[in-house]
Amino acid sequence: MSKHFNDKDLVSVIATLKSKLYQESIKSKQFNELIKGAIMNMSDGEVIDLLYDKLNKTNKKLKQQLEEIYEALVGDNGMERFTHAELIDWAHQLVDKEEEIWADQKMKLLNGKK
Repeated sequence: MSKHFNDKDLVSVIATLKSKLYQESIKSKQFNELIKGAIMNMSDGEVIDLLYDKLNKTNKKLKQQLEEIYEALVGDNGMERFTHAELIDWAHQLVDKEEEIWADQKMKLLNGKK
């Protein structure tokens, strides 16, 4: 029972991460369109200041999101406990496990129909 519950948790985490990535890509596209229009009416110094501020905000936001991803995948203080390479390897293992779960479910459905 607990193995099945853990498998569902892993699938849920992966689905949540995919959803967050999609939402961020939409926000990024909308921002790019707005900034294109604004830049046309700015001086070079204003553009540089705007880009510098945006880079700083983006850096902070990305760091926060990365911390959230680590915590979602490996728990509290994940960035302190795992390197990026270790986390990526762990995420690949999750994806492999998800594919295995779906393959098992498909086989159960096919066997149940026979």
